[in-house]
Amino acid sequence: MTREEVQLFLDHADAQVETALRRGHKGALASYRDATVFKVVYAWGLRCSEASGLDIADFHRRADAPELGRFGALDVGPSGLPPRWRTVVSTMPWAVEAVEDYVDHIRPRYRSSRQPALWPTERGGRLSARGIRERFASYRDALGLDKAMTPHRMRGAYIAHLLEGGADLAFVRQQVGRTVAATIAARVRPARPQ
Repeated sequence: MTREEVQLFLDHADAQVETALRRGHKGALASYRDATVFKVVYAWGLRCSEASGLDIADFHRRADAPELGRFGALDVGPSGLPPRWRTVVSTMPWAVEAVEDYVDHIRPRYRSSRQPALWPTERGGRLSARGIRERFASYRDALGLDKAMTPHRMRGAYIAHLLEGGADLAFVRQQVGRTVAATIAARVRPARPQ
């Protein structure tokens, strides 16, 4: 996804909150939650399964970034083979603000807000990876974007945008917990002629 496509998608997700509020739908809470989920998927480079499994306690402070408060880093875990936890540092202050607003003002409105899940549902459960993919598809289709676009493409965009912005490949690998960043790096930074 290009930066423009990511922005278009996130703007559309935010617009769904406004639409639900204007119509007086109780779905405004879920729309706000979902808009924040997509910001987290992009801004921390997460898979749907990783985003779904987040708990409120997975965010924590970083001594080297006090301006980000309690959202300076995110512990993401276990995914892939072998499964392992990783810490993803927050690199996008706008996303930190979005998560902080959600945690402080929206999440407490859910009946199950005393549970550890960062993304509770109206029925007291945890938002599933499938639910994230389905909501993504409905927004993508409403925008008329390519059906090949998936939440995983947001993860790829995160990697590509970090590299395009000059981030070190080793840092990006650490952020996403995989060596796949090398493949994307080859696309972002063409090989030097021999």
